Amino acid sequence: MKERKQKLNFRSCARRYAVQQHIVWRRKGGTSLAYYVFTLHRNILPYGKVHMIDLVVANSGTEPFEVYIEGEQDRRVAFKFLYHLGAVDSEFGRRSIQDISVNEELLNLKIITNRLLPYHCEIRLYFRDTEGTTLGVISEHQMHKLCN
Repeated sequence: MKERKQKLNFRSCARRYAVQQHIVWRRKGGTSLAYYVFTLHRNILPYGKVHMIDLVVANSGTEPFEVYIEGEQDRRVAFKFLYHLGAVDSEFGRRSIQDISVNEELLNLKIITNRLLPYHCEIRLYFRDTEGTTLGVISEHQMHKLCN
């Protein structure tokens, strides 16, 4: 019962602080891309301030693909990563970025993959406070629900 209450609080809070996810399927020169944009704020959760985020991107299929991850704060690029994700059962099927700092400004998180299939990758965001305690976890599936 408590988990359900937290999910409902997270949804209302996400709408209030404009957490966004845009999924755009594009064809560019014969290449298919999935483009995700998340706009996050420190006060996204109603029961604590988010100071750090851990991001995990994993392949959920057998076909390898590339993933580009970019974080932008105050119109400046904070970080960029480009990974090749192998099959789900390989050692390179999952990548994680830890301790992404969330300041008072909005954090625009962009994730671009070169696969067109829906749910081809798994994305998880772990929200943590100043002590490193996990405040909440949101998956790609939950982000789809928030946007609909």
